[in-house]
Amino acid sequence: MIRPVEGPPTWKHLMSAFAITALIAAVWYGMQPVYSPCVYFGNHSYEKAVEYGQCDPPKTRFSTWTQ
Repeated sequence: MIRPVEGPPTWKHLMSAFAITALIAAVWYGMQPVYSPCVYFGNHSYEKAVEYGQCDPPKTRFSTWTQ
């Protein structure tokens, strides 16, 4: 049977909560898209410029860490 938590959290609980939070933040930051510097002319949106081959598609930030 699982006992309920009693008393204030210990340093182990606080450190594990901090580690999990830091890991989640790092994964979230790493998955954000990075757009290449691109110059396109006309009334095109970025998506249309990518579709026409004028710009590189966005990559995840993590993929730029491993190069």
